[in-house]
Parts: sequence; C-alpha cells; structure tokens
Amino acid sequence: MDLNSVHNFLSNEAGKHMPELANPGADLLQQAKQLYMAYDGRLPSPPLPEPLRPSKQLEAFTQEFSVGINDFLLRSQDGEAAQAFAGSSWDKLQTEANKAWAAYNNHQKRKRNWRRPFEVLDHAAEKVMTSCCIEFLLELVPNGEYSSLLSGGLTLAYNTALRKEKFREGILELFDSLSERAKQTKANIKLYSRDPDLHAKSEELYMAVLDCVRHSTTWLDSPSAFESFKAFFQQSRYGARLEDAKANLDKKVKEFEDTVNMCFRQQVHDIHSNVEWMKAPVLATFSLLAGFTKDFPALLATQLLQQAQQSQPPMITFMQTPMITRQPPQTMPVTISSWQLRQCLAMEYTSVAPGTGQDAATVALSELDTNITTAMHHIPPPLQRENMGFLTLSPQFVMWLRSIDSAFLVVHESEAPQQGVLSTLSHLCGLMARTMRTPGMWMLAFFCGLHTAAGATLQGGKGLMRAITLQLLSTIPDATFPTSIDPSIMAQQLGAGDLEMICFVFATVLGQLPAGMVFVLIDGAHWNSTEARSVEMRAVVRFLYKMVEQLRIAKRGLVLKVMVTNPSARQRFAWDLVGEDLYMERQVLAGGHRGVEEQVIAGAVAGSLGL
Repeated sequence: MDLNSVHNFLSNEAGKHMPELANPGADLLQQAKQLYMAYDGRLPSPPLPEPLRPSKQLEAFTQEFSVGINDFLLRSQDGEAAQAFAGSSWDKLQTEANKAWAAYNNHQKRKRNWRRPFEVLDHAAEKVMTSCCIEFLLELVPNGEYSSLLSGGLTLAYNTALRKEKFREGILELFDSLSERAKQTKANIKLYSRDPDLHAKSEELYMAVLDCVRHSTTWLDSPSAFESFKAFFQQSRYGARLEDAKANLDKKVKEFEDTVNMCFRQQVHDIHSNVEWMKAPVLATFSLLAGFTKDFPALLATQLLQQAQQSQPPMITFMQTPMITRQPPQTMPVTISSWQLRQCLAMEYTSVAPGTGQDAATVALSELDTNITTAMHHIPPPLQRENMGFLTLSPQFVMWLRSIDSAFLVVHESEAPQQGVLSTLSHLCGLMARTMRTPGMWMLAFFCGLHTAAGATLQGGKGLMRAITLQLLSTIPDATFPTSIDPSIMAQQLGAGDLEMICFVFATVLGQLPAGMVFVLIDGAHWNSTEARSVEMRAVVRFLYKMVEQLRIAKRGLVLKVMVTNPSARQRFAWDLVGEDLYMERQVLAGGHRGVEEQVIAGAVAGSLGL
C-alpha cells in the first residue's frame, strides 16, 4: 500500500478546507497513515447528519399531555382505557381502529365510504386496514416518547369510539382530515426531513392531533373519568372544545400540506437550476472555443506587432532530449520542399496510395482528418460531457487557451482507461481541432488510441511526430526550407522513421512559420505507455515541452500550445516536466455542488484525526 498518497491528500486536498492538515506534523502524519491502513486505503465516511431537535414548545406540550393523560387514567380507574393507551404500538392502533370502524359499519348496516386515515386493500370479499397514514409524522417528529404518545393517544381515541356508540361517528370523522393528505405526503416526506419550516409545521400538526385525542376521550361516560377530565381541562363545554380542536386540526393539516407543496416546488426549482447549471458548462465549452476563434484576429495582430519589434527574431534551434542528442552537421545550406518532406513522412502509406489515385501524404492526411471527425463524434455520456464543460471553465484551461504565451498542459481523466480507444477528452480534442480553424491558427491533433491496433499506421512516438509534422507541413504546401543536411540523407532517415530527424523537420518547419498560434493536441498518451513505446513517447513529449519553453522565451510572435491528455501515472512521473496538470474530476468538485462533498470529506478526516 502506497503511503505517500496520505501526505499528498492531506496537503493538496484536505488542507484546502482544514488548514491544520496542510502541513501535518510527524505524529499527525503517522496517525493518518495508520488510519489509512485501517480503512484499507479508503477515506473515513462522513458522519450521518444529526436529526433536528424538537422545539421547546413541543417539549413543553408533550410533557403536559403525558402528565395530564396519565393523571386522568390514574383517577378514572378505567382499566380498558389504561390498557389501550399503554399498548403504544402501531399494530395495536391499527387493530383498535379496525374494531371501531367495524362497529360503526355494523351499526349503520351498510358500508360507508368514509375517507379514513388508513389505507384500505381488498382481500377476497373483505376490507382490511393496513398501515396507519398518520405514522408519516414520525419521519419528522423525534422517535421514542413522541412515537409512543402519538400511537397510544390515537389508540385510546379509537377505543373511545369503539365503546361510545353515541360519539363514534364524531370521533371517526375527527381524524378524517389526515386521510388523503397523509397518503399524498407520506412517500416524499423523507426528502424534506431537513427542512426547518416543514419541521415546525409537523410539530404543530403533531400537537393538534394529540389535542384532538385528549378532547375526544372526554366522552368516556365514567363519572370519575368525567370529573378527572373536567379538572384536567378546566372547562365544561367539552363538545364545543372538541369542535375547536377539530377546526385547529384542519387548519394545521392545511398548513402542513401547503408547506409540503412548497418543499416540492422548491425541489423542482432546485432540480431545474441544477439542470441549467449542469448544462451551462457544456454550452460554455462551445462558447469558449468559438469565442476564442472569433477573438483570435485581435490576438494575432498583437503577435505580429511583437514579431515586428524583434529586429532579429531568433530561429528555433534543434532541441536535445535524452533520446535526441545529435546535432545536424554544419554544411552549406540547401533547400528541401514541403512536398518532398510530406512524401517521406508518409512512407507507410505508399502501399495503399496507388489504389486511391492520390499520393501517400494526401492519404495520410485524409486518415488523420477522419480521426478528428471520429473523435468529435464520440459523444460521451451526459455526466462526462458536463465534467468536460467544468474542465474548460477552469481558470487554468482558459489561461492555457487564451494566453498569447506558449504553454504546455497535461489533462487527466480518471475513467479514461475504461472508455476504450476514445474518451471524453478525445471528444474535447476533436471538438477543438474541428472548431478552432481560422487564419493564423494551426491545429495539429493525434489520437494515440486510434493507432494502437496490430497493423495500424503511425504507431508510437514516431508515428505521433510523423502525424503532427505532416499536418504542419500541409498548412504551407508550397514552401521550401533551407537545411544543412543532404536532402537524400534526410529523406532516407525520414523514411526509416528516425525520430531525431522527424523532430528536426518539425522544428525547422515551425521556425519558418510567421506570427500565429500552433496547437498540438495529443490524446490518450497512456496508449503509448508500454515498455516498447514509453521511451520514444517520453522523448517526444520532452522535445515538445522544450520547444514550448524556447518559443515562450523568444517572444517572436509565434506561440506553441501543447495539450497532452491521459498519461499514466508512471508516464507523467517519467516525463519529469514542470507543467500545468488539470484533473477533470477535481474541476467538478471545485466548480459545482460537489465542492461541499469535498469539504465534508476533509472534515471527516480531521475528525478521525482528533482535530
């Protein structure tokens, strides 16, 4: 298990939100490594959110109700009522309610189509009560004593309806308001359980239900019970008070329902906002590329002015890399044409060119152009397109794209190896190569994943350099280039795939371009990470990086922008380049609602370390 990632995570990720983790001491780092091993390389899970606490008003009400109802049962000596209240379970409540409704139906000699606070299902020829819809309140009201008071109180109310025929219908109608509304809200109630307004309304509804319970049970006809309740409520007009309680219950049900609807509308609004928010980055990608292309002439004018201010613009010298070390021999300069160079670079296509009626270079360039179309038409899933949008909105990407200085960028996508020969970033490269076309801007693109199959052309680092040099030469088809190397030797080495010579030609052509901007897009570098290809791929990347550095320092009006996507971790380390690295998934965390998740994880790590 690699423990170096622990320090990197604390410094680079968790440290953004918890400064005390940015520079962990030896003891803290050791503790973090132990936790990392204990969790088998996983981050500790953030704690579950704490439930909302009951209000002071609810606590006072439940205390009063509990004391009052127990005092009544003690004074009344009504064993059946005490047993009903003590059986504080939802199964007991359902049974008691079924009995009350059965007694009511038997008394009426017919089935009445009452709306009830219970869902009814058909079983054979009888109707059986199922789960109590009022139970939905428990999703918002704290469990424990609150649950037992609600179920016990309702059981006592239905027991009263069962025993008192005269008041049975009134009691059963009393909770009628909770029926259909409860059914409509129960399914979604968990989605809004953290809403403070709904929490307050649920408490008010809970208290209104219990208020109706205590008023309905005053119809118990035991004299002792009657007197006990009279002392408890300190009033004589029990019927009128019950009507007031019922009106209050209807009001609280309506307020609760309105609040649930408000939560639903807010949820729809949030979903709509999130959809628009997630769509925006995708549209922003097109806007950024098209906008930059539109603004490019003004940038080009700046570069031309910069070039004019250079009395003797420095020529690009041949770059040295660990693999490319020989300097070209110094002889009398001769010239070689762009057409000759293209044919030598496209030597692999000589066998297929005769059948097309075109020269080898034209066939090669046609295939490379087809690859751009293929990549652009590789449409990633919606979420990946959104992630791509966030990447292009990042300040680092915008700076790399719009700056008039040469720059080198490496972009990473964690899911690229699982996506096949083309990935989300392949789509971005194809989109850029096809969209950003204007005078003074040259787009060179190569998709490594499309050149890895057995028998494929332009494989490895040599194939990559052949491809981008061919594309660069195609922008100046009639040019000739001075060279100190014998053209026949150059042609022979190019035909043999000499990487040093290919790089030399690329540097020579680049050095002859006027002011402008050259983009080199290398997609899917990890396809060239095998032992057979990694060395020459490293040489190519380091060569391009040094070209970028030289042009950036020269400031002669020609800008080179290189973007390499999805190298493997081993590749990126072996390149040993000081460049900008962008991680697509991290841009999503930093730019959207998931940034909260990153902060929560950092907090969980800090909590696990005792900070």
